[in-house]
Amino acid sequence: MPAYIQSTSMISPQDTCGEDSLEQPRHEVCQHLLCVDPDYKALIPPARLRRMSRILKMGLAGSSLCIQRSPVKPDAVIVGTGLSCVTDLERFMRSCDDEHEQMLSPTPFINSSHNSVAGQIAMANQITGYNNTHFHGVSSLESALVDALMLLDEGDSRCVLVGGVDEYSQMKFDVFSRVGWWRQQPVDNLELLHTRGEGSIMGEGAAFFALSGQPSGTDLAQLVDVTSSLCTDDADEALQRICAFLERQGIALEDVDVIVDGRNGDEPSDAVYEAVEALWDARTGERRPDVVAYKHLCGEYLTASGFGLWLSVRLLHGQHLPACAVVRRSGRSQWRNVLFYNCFRSSVDKCCVCNYTESMALLREV
Repeated sequence: MPAYIQSTSMISPQDTCGEDSLEQPRHEVCQHLLCVDPDYKALIPPARLRRMSRILKMGLAGSSLCIQRSPVKPDAVIVGTGLSCVTDLERFMRSCDDEHEQMLSPTPFINSSHNSVAGQIAMANQITGYNNTHFHGVSSLESALVDALMLLDEGDSRCVLVGGVDEYSQMKFDVFSRVGWWRQQPVDNLELLHTRGEGSIMGEGAAFFALSGQPSGTDLAQLVDVTSSLCTDDADEALQRICAFLERQGIALEDVDVIVDGRNGDEPSDAVYEAVEALWDARTGERRPDVVAYKHLCGEYLTASGFGLWLSVRLLHGQHLPACAVVRRSGRSQWRNVLFYNCFRSSVDKCCVCNYTESMALLREV
């Protein structure tokens, strides 16, 4: 069952809380990007704010913005996160060591669990319905979206708040540097896709979407379907999977107006996008789609697909492609169908779905 996206919010390394956030994109020479913080005091009571870690602030503020913009208050909360409140966990483990497990502060321990963000959102907004957290590595947000679609299809919820949240931490950066996830030298993020090399830049963010099973008249876009599976290195097989996914919705390759893909500057990983794009063009000829990328704007992290989906909704609703995100223009004047396509490859374990995952989502103009 498709869902209608009633509102969105995005806290990211770009100033995505503003109206023209991507017209003048933020850039810096770096190995990681940190979020541009909104005015948290305007969104979270100060008494609670001072006890919160950064990821909880991002989650509470992002969800608050999304709920404020939605015509219907959500009655369920589903969050996807790769590693969630890992900074709180680090703080708690260090205090255990430093204090020899005596006189420990309970706050970092309480806030260190994966479901802390979803729980805090529910308590802050008095949402007493279904509450769940998916931590399935790179497919966490996609799992949350599938869960929301099922919940709406069953008729158990009128409006579901779905979020994808992950934070930067020095420990995560150091650990994943050892397996080649990040660039060894700082690079200008806006030049990331044009600077050949191995590894990407690390990012963070909090994306939220209010989904409803019924149209409201002010919907931003329609989420038709979401799926995820193990990656393949074969471009022809990847295109066959895309075709099968689209055919289930009665969509042909020629009907896709925009591909929003997850290329991240890692040369071996990006090769699959280029190969699929070449095969796609060979089959569609002049009807080839526009191509948009986003990870050079937000960095790579386990729920970075939230930024890509937010961008997909934005370009469908506004019928405008930000110049900083365009990989290729094909001359189309109107966009009705957007395919979100993300591949995540890790050298850690190719047999693990968390580290070697392909995800797709189809969005349609309303």
